[in-house]
Amino acid sequence: MQQTPPQEIDLDTPCPCGSGAIYGECCHGNALWVKNEKGEIARAISMSPDMVEMFKELKKLQEEKLGRPLKGDDKLFPEYDPNEYSKIFLGIILGDKESTENEEFPDIPIMSLAQVYAMCHMEGMIVTEENLPKMTTTDREQYMGLLNEFQSFSVPEKVDTLLHAIKRYSPEYEIDRKKCIHLVRSEG
Repeated sequence: MQQTPPQEIDLDTPCPCGSGAIYGECCHGNALWVKNEKGEIARAISMSPDMVEMFKELKKLQEEKLGRPLKGDDKLFPEYDPNEYSKIFLGIILGDKESTENEEFPDIPIMSLAQVYAMCHMEGMIVTEENLPKMTTTDREQYMGLLNEFQSFSVPEKVDTLLHAIKRYSPEYEIDRKKCIHLVRSEG
C-alpha cells in the first residue's frame, strides 16, 4: 500500500486544535496535524519504527484471518474491549493488583491522582514530560487547568471528584470510597 506524503497546512488557516488562533501562531511546529490528499486535516500520531512494524504485522495477521485486505470499518483489533482495557489500565496506574489480575504490577500508583483526574477528563490522554510540549495549545491548557483544579480541592472534594472521574472514564472499574480516601490521604 503506497502512502501519499501529507500536504502542508496553510499557516493562516484556523488552528485545528480549536484554540481560535491561526495555525502558524499555535500548533505549527509541533508536528500534531497532517493534511491528506483530500485536504482533510487530522491529528498526527508519531510512532517509532518498531511500532510501525508492529502495526504492519498486526494488519497482515488480521488480513490473513479475514482472507482479504482490510477495508472500510474493519477493525485491526476486533477482540479489543475498550471497557475492559480502561479497567485494567486504571488498575495499573492506581496500583490496584486485584483489578489487573497480575502480581507483577506495582501496588502503588504510578501517576499522581491529579494526573489520573486529568486523564479521566481528557478521555484517557496520558501526558508525559515528553509529549506535553507536543500537545495542542488547547489540550495543554485544559490539562494544566485540570491539574490545578484538582490540587485546589479539599480532601473530601478530591475523593468525590476522583470517584466521579474514574466512573466516567471506566464504568466497569470498581473502586470503593475507602480505597479512594486512602489514596488521597497517602498522596498528601
